[in-house]
Amino acid sequence: MLVVAGGIPDSLATAALWNPGPGWGTSTLNLQFKKAALAWTGNSALAVFRRLSNNPPMGDDELYYGEWTPAGFGALTSMGSVAIDGPALAPHGVATLLTVLAPFNQHSFLQYEAGMFGPSAAIPAGLPGSTAFGPSASTLVPFGVAGVYTAYSGADEKVYMCVKTGPGSIWSPSQMVPSSPVVNTLAPSMVVNTDDDLEIFYIRKSDGHICTVKLVTPQNGWELESEIHPNAISGNAPAAIGLPGGDVLVAWRGFDTEGIYFSRRTAGVWSDPITVDVPALPSSAPVVVTGLDGADAEILYAAGAKLQWARVTGTTVIPGEDPKVTNVTSIAALVVPD
Repeated sequence: MLVVAGGIPDSLATAALWNPGPGWGTSTLNLQFKKAALAWTGNSALAVFRRLSNNPPMGDDELYYGEWTPAGFGALTSMGSVAIDGPALAPHGVATLLTVLAPFNQHSFLQYEAGMFGPSAAIPAGLPGSTAFGPSASTLVPFGVAGVYTAYSGADEKVYMCVKTGPGSIWSPSQMVPSSPVVNTLAPSMVVNTDDDLEIFYIRKSDGHICTVKLVTPQNGWELESEIHPNAISGNAPAAIGLPGGDVLVAWRGFDTEGIYFSRRTAGVWSDPITVDVPALPSSAPVVVTGLDGADAEILYAAGAKLQWARVTGTTVIPGEDPKVTNVTSIAALVVPD
């Protein structure tokens, strides 16, 4: 499991790798970041960072990228552009797709292939040639052999999604998701389940409840919005993951606490919210990845500016080995294939 952890000015970010047996190993990145994203490219992990400058506005929000191999990260390279939210990454066949929220709230994408990024282009709104806009970043999830969905919250407090079926294809026009008004400063989360249906999770504006809608494929019909649980309430973006057996797990930070919680859907039924931790010090929204070494899922978050790790088996939570990583408020994580 590879984690990049940072977010504190006047310090450098950390790359941390956990393997069963040896445990955690860490190295320092020559950069500090606001947000980061990771994706597996087939033989390495691509990382994209939105820089946190020690001397804003010089270099603040500048995008950097680098590749990780078992030997660690190589040099991080500036992309020569800035973003105001994001990034998000997803495998895209032989390529990797990057989306960011560019200046003026424009949703943009770039394709990474053969060790380099192509030019930036706009994600379309409702018509080809138009531009998708919104106050927060988009998210990505891969599906099928080489397809990618993206979803974002619009200025009108609705969720939108569109699809790109392969590296050589164009984006479909954005379509409105049949949701209630959402907190549009938060990016939605997405899962493609074992039935190949797309599930989108978001925070409903009226009451802070975590809600979901499902696009049933291949019929491409939307199911009605539903809450995952009456007590699943948050003021931060939820983190969702589909598990290999077909379950779905959603984790979140409490609405008015520093608590970290999750709910797991098994055979179509969501569990009551389960407490991971209620730290006394400020916490971050959690990140969730597929479990390793017998666990079903791994939940990572920051509390008191330290990286925290919890392991989920069924609905049982066990604290993971202390990564001993500090100066953390922002996390990205990835399970590295064997």
